[in-house]
Amino acid sequence: MCKKSPIMETGVEISEFETIAISTYNKINSKNICRFDDIVLSNLAKDCNNKAIPCPDQYVGIININKNGCVSSWNVAWEKDSIFIKDKTNRQINSNNLQNKDAPVLVIVLESPHQDEFDNKNKQAIGPAIGTTGKNIEKYLPQVVFNYLPSKKNNNKISYESKDQIPNGKYKVLLINAIQYQCSLGEATNQNKKKTNIIYRNDIFAQMWEYKNNKNEEIVKEDFIKRLQSHNPSVVINACTSNGDKHRKGNVQAAINNCNIDINLQSPHPSSWWNKEYRYIVKV
Repeated sequence: MCKKSPIMETGVEISEFETIAISTYNKINSKNICRFDDIVLSNLAKDCNNKAIPCPDQYVGIININKNGCVSSWNVAWEKDSIFIKDKTNRQINSNNLQNKDAPVLVIVLESPHQDEFDNKNKQAIGPAIGTTGKNIEKYLPQVVFNYLPSKKNNNKISYESKDQIPNGKYKVLLINAIQYQCSLGEATNQNKKKTNIIYRNDIFAQMWEYKNNKNEEIVKEDFIKRLQSHNPSVVINACTSNGDKHRKGNVQAAINNCNIDINLQSPHPSSWWNKEYRYIVKV
């Protein structure tokens, strides 16, 4: 039985995503016998009408920031019983409940959803960062926020003054994908397993991000900006993958810079937060 997910719909037409995906994939694999329609559509998360499913923006918990006095007295932690990253069944219900709570918003921006973010059997989107990325966000985000020690203006000294930090208080944590469709086309993105997938995932993301409709409107980029601004965030952390790829982190950051966010930060992708050397954020 096909169930419809109560998700926040993307402003990008499904047909536009599929056209770009097919064109990009077939161009990269032009020398191969197998084509996109033969080997990829079976992996892509689709609805009852055989159309690609967008992954919704979701609130996943409340984080409490308390930085006062000396560093040893600082504390950043998830609010008790507020973390829903592991609750795949009720992700959207929990998100809706959190959205109604009165608290400023801290946004983590990712690039696009992969396999774990969808329930192909029930033809539903679950939400952003369900796999390793979500586990790392749940486990390490308090440390990442705690480690944010921006330099003072005009010198390289670390500032421990509260006025230079993210303001104390409780924040609703929101996960947003820059593009809500599977640029990985439902296949594994592990480079050791399938290098070709990494190539067309990056290219599909780039083609989607730069796409303009017949009115010369950058609809994918504008869709991201519209979704981000609709939540009126106080803090944004751009955690898109970098790896020297100019079409992802850098371009997404340029869009964020146009949104007049109070605190605009960048971080390595959460998939690397298990390594303490990558557990940091910096001010843009």
